[in-house]
Amino acid sequence: MRGFQPDKRSQPYSAFLASTWSSEAVRDLRETVWRDGGGAETDGRRQESRIWVAECSSPELNEANGYDHLQVADACLDAIEASRRFILLDTGEQSTQIHHSSAKSSSSFLEMELYQAALLGRPITLIAVGEHTARDSPLAILLRQMMLSRADVRCVYDLSEAREILLKIALGNEPTTATSSKAFLRGNLALARRYLVRWRSRRLFEEPIFLGGLTAGGFDLRARDADIAEHYLTLAESQRSMNRVLSRTWIAMRAMMGAHFSVSRDARFVDLWNRALKCWSRAAAWRGLHGHMLLGMLSASSAQAAMRQRLDLPLYVNDGDDHCDLFTDISSAYYSIAGVMPRSHRREFYTRSEAYIRSGLESRPTEERHTLLPMQGSLELRLGRFKTARQTFKEALAAETLAAANPDKIGFLTAELGWAELYLGHPRTARRMIKEGLTMLTSAGHPGFRSRVLRKHVYACLASLSIGEAKDSARRLTELARITNTYDQLDSVVLRLSGKR
Repeated sequence: MRGFQPDKRSQPYSAFLASTWSSEAVRDLRETVWRDGGGAETDGRRQESRIWVAECSSPELNEANGYDHLQVADACLDAIEASRRFILLDTGEQSTQIHHSSAKSSSSFLEMELYQAALLGRPITLIAVGEHTARDSPLAILLRQMMLSRADVRCVYDLSEAREILLKIALGNEPTTATSSKAFLRGNLALARRYLVRWRSRRLFEEPIFLGGLTAGGFDLRARDADIAEHYLTLAESQRSMNRVLSRTWIAMRAMMGAHFSVSRDARFVDLWNRALKCWSRAAAWRGLHGHMLLGMLSASSAQAAMRQRLDLPLYVNDGDDHCDLFTDISSAYYSIAGVMPRSHRREFYTRSEAYIRSGLESRPTEERHTLLPMQGSLELRLGRFKTARQTFKEALAAETLAAANPDKIGFLTAELGWAELYLGHPRTARRMIKEGLTMLTSAGHPGFRSRVLRKHVYACLASLSIGEAKDSARRLTELARITNTYDQLDSVVLRLSGKR
């Protein structure tokens, strides 16, 4: 299965503890939990705890040492990735809002940590102090939005009881349920099946909407700061790490909740939501979030489409900065989701993906239809039309070569044509073409496309019995995925060849 996380050797912490630390009682509890997890410091020597607690595990992360809020948030999100589960102690207090330089956001540390744990598929437990907190706190509401009926919310009366439950969970004395991308999707399969009925009527653009079309956790609806949103979106668009793209995009979206994509007609906010949802969709795709029906690339692209339809804006625009192609985006989302679906459902999802491509071909000028050919070729391969797929990729490559505009696109399509040759039983030709495409990719190109070509090179090398070359590409792929968080292309074969499994 593609799109899952690295193995447990890269997760040295049993749990990540998230909470406010505004009161002395909570600060004392956090330090006690860190020590109960094995953390200690004697004679200037630090012993690591099994439970990651920010101020104890990484005391250097403070403004006095030159770190700003965004750097601290990045470190915390990385620590969640290195932890096997996520525990949020919700005392009902307001968490610290993040700011970067002079750009103070509406987003808090706790909500960013919560969404990161949800995206990573970590088992999540929210320990709420008091019934009111368990029922009405924005964090509890956001968790239920993200996890649907599977949210694990525990209500306690005081911090003493919270500590007892927290340690029991964190130190492994309570069974946990893994929530990998595949497991998460199967848990939400009922949600996906609701749309199968609509598919039979062939109506398009009626898909799950980001966070169900709701504002994030019922947070402050006065948050409508376009300048802050633009600041963080610009930061997001400059990142190569998918975790960094998603975190900055989340902050930008949180600044626009009072001008939500479902209701706003303000031209500037509409433009910012277009950018934000597009950014989220693409990062979520490469991040491997195929199983998240309300947080993944499908729901983000669908939200963008719903907003544009409401405002009578086109779903396809090829005009420089205003480029928009929701036919390809949603088709690509269904293509990726099919890969983690149970086999009995995959063809339905590939067929749904193809329906968007066919509609897209009908909706755009003849001279621009070649932009849909790469996706069409990939679908033809999955649906068993191998010779047709090879011809489709040839047409796409010829059109891109004629335009001579982008070496990364030419390299990518050369590799895709090689991949079609592998399906047709020509492994040596496939290996040669994919390697040729790989050499064309530039350092400025999207790391996700390099990851995709490297994975295909691994399989072409295996098919042509070039085991050493396959191992080399597998190692390069896993290292690239580690640096940029492009986990979409990792699978058990790649990890085994790279020595990671």
